[in-house]
Amino acid sequence: ALERVGELGDQLLHLAARNGHKTIVKELLRRYTANINRPNDEGKMPHELAAKYKHSELSDYIRSKAPHLLGTPAPSPEPA
Repeated sequence: ALERVGELGDQLLHLAARNGHKTIVKELLRRYTANINRPNDEGKMPHELAAKYKHSELSDYIRSKAPHLLGTPAPSPEPA
């Protein structure tokens, strides 16, 4: 089910990121090890879709989970 794609080649992780659903993104990454490094048919990664649709906190969260895979710097950790 996680590998199914929508009309834009979006997997569940892409859809959740595009729509700002942080709880769903967290569960997909935690439970199902969703492919965080898979682009959709437009070449967009989940963190890019989150940013495009003004979900910057979610974009940062996704990037923080796999900075080594994405080839982009992870956001700085928030001070405690």
